[in-house]
Amino acid sequence: MIRYTLTAIATGTALLFSPAMAGGPIIVQEDPMVAEARPSSEGRWVLPVIVGLIIIGALASGGSSDVCQGPDEQPTPEPGPC
Repeated sequence: MIRYTLTAIATGTALLFSPAMAGGPIIVQEDPMVAEARPSSEGRWVLPVIVGLIIIGALASGGSSDVCQGPDEQPTPEPGPC
């Protein structure tokens, strides 16, 4: 009877602890060091250039709303048969 009890205990212990070790040991790995990403200065020149071109264009145009050739003259209607 003792033999069966010891066999049952050994089998039960083996069945209980096998699933606990089924995954193997847990290895904790530290996260790699990530360097801080600095903002890129490659595109910082675009906006000042565009604004500069707009200002230069406004200054070159004179800023007036007059037409360069003068106002359009209306042709005088010629008297004709109506």
